[in-house]
Amino acid sequence: RIERFRAIGGLNSRIHHQSEVPPHHASLPRASVLVPLFEEGSSSELHVLLTKRPTHLKSHSGQVCFPGGRQEEEDGGDDVQTALRETHEEVGLASDCIDPICRLATMESVNGLCVTPIVAYLKEFQMEQLVLCQQEVEAAFAVPLSYFSEERNCASKEEIEWKGNSFVMRTFFFEDPASGRTFKIWGLTAAIVYQVAQIAMLDEGEIIDQPLMEAAKETTDSSKTTKGSLMRLQVSSSGKTYWSKRFFVKSGDMLHQYDSEEHASRKSLSATKKNRLKISDCQVSMPTSIDQHQEYAFSVSVLGGRIEWTLAASSETERSKWIAGFQ
Repeated sequence: RIERFRAIGGLNSRIHHQSEVPPHHASLPRASVLVPLFEEGSSSELHVLLTKRPTHLKSHSGQVCFPGGRQEEEDGGDDVQTALRETHEEVGLASDCIDPICRLATMESVNGLCVTPIVAYLKEFQMEQLVLCQQEVEAAFAVPLSYFSEERNCASKEEIEWKGNSFVMRTFFFEDPASGRTFKIWGLTAAIVYQVAQIAMLDEGEIIDQPLMEAAKETTDSSKTTKGSLMRLQVSSSGKTYWSKRFFVKSGDMLHQYDSEEHASRKSLSATKKNRLKISDCQVSMPTSIDQHQEYAFSVSVLGGRIEWTLAASSETERSKWIAGFQ
């Protein structure tokens, strides 16, 4: 499954390339975390390395996190170098045993940092290799990556609103067999590791449909991408139909729906399943009846019409552009 991350991340030679940051992150101080993956035991099952911060620290005291921290001048503006330096300082792993694979889209932390997660593979790694910095790390432990892909292991899920956007906050309680301790994994760390687990557990054919990595965005053929605002006909819980304005991104053979352009930029083509449509074999048609406000409507259907999205553009030119993109 490591190769799945390589496929999404593109060539390793591009991993140090400074990715474009969404506008709402551009002014924030930069930080990086390393998401260290390694194979453990004869089964070669992927595990992820996590650490727990001491309770005496002022920032995120006692919390579970990844190795990482703020970018410093010596890093030369390189997110990967920041992650590697911080990992060496915190757990004693030298960069020559770490293989950076790809980067996730940036996230904003609660203390106002633009955080870049760097997914990496630890070569021939054993937990005994770790040398913990006692001032920054209380404990280190490993969790099977598959643990985070099973919903039964999620202790709680809470939908929260933050800075005008909706998020799902997950909390996990992992009982570590090596130490006998229970670790609470939540917040940004849980969001990152859950996303990584989802990628690892995808079916082979779904890899291309999950361009969650900045490196993947850099190599996407822009000629195959169409984006813009459209109206969508939806049905309320009471059965009434109504039009709502949404932002759509058609990339490759996937159509993604977001609440706004800013939401699309932040989520980086990672719309939830109910808000994305695989359009490789779609049919495009004109609705037989439309209201006067949606003159430039069209429908996109898949699976023989079992799933259909009715959309409306603002002009005939705009509608033609979208229809051409589906053909």
